[in-house]
Amino acid sequence: MKEPQQIAPVVGFINARLAGWSVPYYGPPVGQVYLFLYKNGEFIGDFYVGPWFFGRDYGDFFSQRATKEEIARLEHMLGVPLAEIVNANRVRPK
Repeated sequence: MKEPQQIAPVVGFINARLAGWSVPYYGPPVGQVYLFLYKNGEFIGDFYVGPWFFGRDYGDFFSQRATKEEIARLEHMLGVPLAEIVNANRVRPK
């Protein structure tokens, strides 16, 4: 994805989730779909999706819960079958 009109809604979606991140007690979350974000050719961060969470790595491994609806909304923006991918081998910590 390189066109600004495609990227802007995804960046808006990610930036709407600036609060609510925590480091999971059970260890780093492992996402199934990763977005690597660049600005002017320089890596500025990542955002990833698991079956029930979003994750980011920034000095540590952070995650926050994600609803099925949120994942479906991102899926629509990306044009990638996120729900199908992330639920293929779904494992949820206790």
